[in-house]
Amino acid sequence: MVSKIIINTKRFGNKFNAENPVDKDVEITLYRTIVAILDKASMSEVSSVQIIIQNTNSLMAVVEIKSSSDFADKYSLHDQGFESYQKRIELLGGHMLMQKLRDGKVILTIKF
Repeated sequence: MVSKIIINTKRFGNKFNAENPVDKDVEITLYRTIVAILDKASMSEVSSVQIIIQNTNSLMAVVEIKSSSDFADKYSLHDQGFESYQKRIELLGGHMLMQKLRDGKVILTIKF
């Protein structure tokens, strides 16, 4: 099961809800992907990162990054090196999407 590490500060926050067991390969891939996202988001341009993981009907993780609009404009799955994570997620039957919002927000959604 995805571990229940809780980080609640003004800059980083999370919510976790699990009801169903998670395949070990999916769990490891999700963990590594979120760590990579957090690593790329550890910059001065990023004001906050929120992580929401739900495992009710399906496993879904949403990472919301609030930043300057310059950071958000440059942020892409390709430019941040997330293509290998995206391929691994797809091999396990999931998908990874990224949305850029006008207010400098980037939302990454991973769903299995």
